[in-house]
Amino acid sequence: MNAKRWVGAGLLLFVIGSLGVMGFRSLRGGAAQAESTPRLEPTSSPAPMTPPVQSGEESSVGRPPGPGRPKPAVPAPEPERVQTPAQATPESNGHLVVYYFYGNRRCYSCVTIQRLTQKALEQGFPDELRRGKIEWRPTNVETPETQHFIADYRLSSQSVILSQVKNGQQVGWQNLQQVWYLLGNEEEFIAYVQDGIRAALRAL
Repeated sequence: MNAKRWVGAGLLLFVIGSLGVMGFRSLRGGAAQAESTPRLEPTSSPAPMTPPVQSGEESSVGRPPGPGRPKPAVPAPEPERVQTPAQATPESNGHLVVYYFYGNRRCYSCVTIQRLTQKALEQGFPDELRRGKIEWRPTNVETPETQHFIADYRLSSQSVILSQVKNGQQVGWQNLQQVWYLLGNEEEFIAYVQDGIRAALRAL
């Protein structure tokens, strides 16, 4: 009976010792693996990219141009279409000035009125434009030099004005107010403007 107890105790000690050796080896292997594995650094947001700076130049990103630093080129605004041919001069026996008055803020309808009025002139009165019998003058009334036109012609919106001039003096004028109501019909718009111009020319 005592021999069996000693054998059982020996087997128990053997099992416990084997488990201890296996656990020690696994701990050593895990430590070695942890040492050989590269450490992960915490992630961060990428730095903002900036344009490369050429040799001998100073970066101006985020800084206003200053003395000695060239300003960025700004494209020049497109010039307005020629209103009156260069060779034309107002006739001494009277001529007609066709104004289109507009402001700084221009809507689609405002631009369309100018385009169709110019088309009416170019299609119906090419000779009069060339001789200076008719002058075409699109004019921005929101400048110090032109604001007087608002009072002169009692303007409340963009308008086509026919001004009759004799001997350098205005002798009459008319506001073609129906241009706003004829925007949807190009043919009627052009006919209306041309009829008004013919009537103004006959009255000179």
